[in-house]
Amino acid sequence: MVKSYGDFISNGNKWKGKENSENDKGSEKEKEEKAYLNIWDSFPSYKDIDKTDTLKKVISFVAIEFTFFTSLLLTTINFVFSIGATFLIGISFVLVFRKSFFGLHHLLDYGSFNPFQNLTFWQTEYDKSVLFYTNHVDLITTGIRTFRVRVMPENVGPTLNTFINGLYKNRTSYTYQVIHKPLQISQETNSTFETIILFSVFYSVSGRISKSALSKLVEELRLSTISLKTGFSSNFHHFKMSLLTGQELVKTFRNTVLKREVTVDSDPKKINCKSVRLKIGASIVKAVYIVSLVVLLDISLLSFNLPLISRFVLNVVILLSLLIIWWRELFFQLSKGTLFKSKEIEVIDPFSHIEFYKWRKTPETIFYQIEGKTTGGIKMTNLYFTSPPPYCNPDKFYQALIDGKMPFTVSFQLNPLSFSQFDEEGFDYLKERERLLLLKSTTNLIQANNWLKLRAGIWSAITTFSTSVVLNSPSLTYGTMKKIERELTHQFEVLKISFRNNYMNYRLKPLRNNLLESGFVFEALKNKYFRRNGTHLSSLLFQGKTLVFLTMVSNQFKKGVETRLAAEFNTPLQLTNGITIGSTINTEYLENEVPAGFLIEQVRNLFITNGTNSSREFLTQKIVLELVKAGYPSVVFDFTGNWSKIIRILKGSIYEDQFIYHKLGKTIIINPLRSGIPYDKNNPGYLDYMFDAYALCFKKDERTIETFKNTILRNPDIDVSTLVLDLTTQRDWEKSSVTETLLSFFREFTPQESSFIQRQQPQIHDNVQAHDFITNDKTVIIDFSEIKDYDKQCYFAFVVLCKFIHYLNTGESFTPKFIVLPHIDVVFDGYFLDKKIQYGKIDKFFTPFFENGFGTVYSASQIRYLHPNVFNYFNNIVTFRASDKRDVAVLNGQMNLENLHGVGYYSNRRNEG
Repeated sequence: MVKSYGDFISNGNKWKGKENSENDKGSEKEKEEKAYLNIWDSFPSYKDIDKTDTLKKVISFVAIEFTFFTSLLLTTINFVFSIGATFLIGISFVLVFRKSFFGLHHLLDYGSFNPFQNLTFWQTEYDKSVLFYTNHVDLITTGIRTFRVRVMPENVGPTLNTFINGLYKNRTSYTYQVIHKPLQISQETNSTFETIILFSVFYSVSGRISKSALSKLVEELRLSTISLKTGFSSNFHHFKMSLLTGQELVKTFRNTVLKREVTVDSDPKKINCKSVRLKIGASIVKAVYIVSLVVLLDISLLSFNLPLISRFVLNVVILLSLLIIWWRELFFQLSKGTLFKSKEIEVIDPFSHIEFYKWRKTPETIFYQIEGKTTGGIKMTNLYFTSPPPYCNPDKFYQALIDGKMPFTVSFQLNPLSFSQFDEEGFDYLKERERLLLLKSTTNLIQANNWLKLRAGIWSAITTFSTSVVLNSPSLTYGTMKKIERELTHQFEVLKISFRNNYMNYRLKPLRNNLLESGFVFEALKNKYFRRNGTHLSSLLFQGKTLVFLTMVSNQFKKGVETRLAAEFNTPLQLTNGITIGSTINTEYLENEVPAGFLIEQVRNLFITNGTNSSREFLTQKIVLELVKAGYPSVVFDFTGNWSKIIRILKGSIYEDQFIYHKLGKTIIINPLRSGIPYDKNNPGYLDYMFDAYALCFKKDERTIETFKNTILRNPDIDVSTLVLDLTTQRDWEKSSVTETLLSFFREFTPQESSFIQRQQPQIHDNVQAHDFITNDKTVIIDFSEIKDYDKQCYFAFVVLCKFIHYLNTGESFTPKFIVLPHIDVVFDGYFLDKKIQYGKIDKFFTPFFENGFGTVYSASQIRYLHPNVFNYFNNIVTFRASDKRDVAVLNGQMNLENLHGVGYYSNRRNEG
């Protein structure tokens, strides 16, 4: 929350509960603090005009006119003729070079115009986070990086005081821009809006773009980026800022103009440096005019009886001056190949297919259209006056605009001033008392800089506000323009009235004609460095500590930006990982921090629970992928059929041949009555495990299991189909309830599922045995997705595990692998195990694998269903979001969650605006 101006300048004085004497002292202190910030009667205001460039043009123009006038007057001794001829030459000069005059560059243009016609946009292949543009008429090149606020915290705000102070100390210029725009446009219903908050840094260089100039630009931009990012980290806690790159960066500039995303067909004629050419007609006129002017000046110099050498030198100087001051584009055309011929430079056009129009009846509006897609218009205003105190209510201002469901854009470009710049531009505006105090106290540069730092610096700020109307109209007709103008006029009045209501000591100036175009380009490019001569917009000087009120990040923006509750956790600076599955998240600025994963020892007993099945499976797949890369094979029981995609992911890599894939019923069948070991004399030992798996998966009692066991043991060579037939053909007096239970179990399997058990494909059965999966060094995936019920899938999976355990008991050679198995909560159900007192069954299925060096990566849908004894085998638990309070209770006990709760404590300073 932003402090009020009174609270701010009093530095948080507390008045309640104090004695009268203390109140008097506080009053004196408040006066001192007010004096400390109250340094001028009105904030200095200037037009953004480059005085040096303007002075050069004025001097050269006056020198040419004066030379002609003097020579004509000396030769003709006719004052009227000399004045008239000089005037005609001046008029012709202005017409030929009208593009160089701010007020005349559209003098002969009607209807359609292009505000970006003098700009060439480009990027480098090695850094797509920077957008460069070159004004080929004025020979000025600017690079810009832009950050977007992705997430805002619900319960804290940025510390703008220290943010601005830090940027001032680093002399970092930046732009803060808020774009409230519609996500969709509809003729019948209200649009849905979003708010885009952008911070940009920029740097410009003048003259021809050489390698050294480009290197300087990139280096200065890099330092500004570092300054801005460190400011974010220190003062925008729990905000997520992302650097825009590539197409997202280009689209952001485009959408700043269109106020919505519009997809257009790509231009088959890709632009390049050859597309930036001189206009033949205008170039011939300029060349002929300059040559004629030089010749006429040379002739006029005859009257001064100058030596030939002097005349030649003067002619060369005049020619170069005309070219350097009035026709810089020629130098760009001559040198552009040096820059753009490199394959590392890509010329782009962010504003392609957009046509811009002006209408004489509406000088305060710019219209635009994309043929067949959309039309729109924009009005703008510029902040030109402020008087103390600078208190305002931005929250209420933005709330009024947002509630009005109108698109708007607010742009602040802020440039820190050195003391010498302040001395030139702001010293004369100081109050008499402050001027005398400053002269006495600042006897050296250090004291002068301290005076500035005390106020968080002096900043030059260009501020614009705009509103726009966007329509789904195929073309821009006069009827459409009138409709846009009506809506724009209403929205513009809402903007101005809301501003006056909440910014008492601020004044706005509506922009029109060339000033409107300049403001429009300023808003689109997010800085003023697109014309050498300046934007001609008004800029104001602010103290950094009072700039906070103007540039606050309003809570109203949370309506259009993703928000999260801020919670602080201690994030590690370093983790030792055997395999890496992602990165930790720094909760201060919501960015990836350090690689995170598991040690191999941790994966050997890893349990994943809760959340959705797809979330658990995706994490497990990531773990198996990393295990394969680390050289550790696995046996994966695939219940969904999605695991084959990890083979496709590694296709073409050195790990491609590290997989064996089996699909139940096609490449493998599973006979639960046979261990699969040839001539196995201890098959009953295997059956003991299989019967326990049967009981655990289908929740059968001991009586049923004993009957099942006795039936099998009486007929050791019986197979499943024969067993079912034997049970079916029993005499009625031989049958019992247990017999019917066994028959009902086998009848639960569909004919297709029964084919996975019966020996219908002996050649496949003979070739692929379960114990083969743990005797090779490959990662084996067994697809059980043809079976749809979890209890049946788990039964088949545990039959395979029983075969593994039985094989391990034989003492034959094997390869320890990681067992990946989902839904173990179906098998080790706590209620069933407690009821039947079968706790030892858990040890029976876990201990053989742990003793033989196997790893287990098991998962469950809900942790509360598992018997507590299962957790003795899992030291490492990963949990997704638990929606059941009973799951949360189990997790609290198993993971000590009460010690992991992140609690963020925020001081008053943290909550400052």
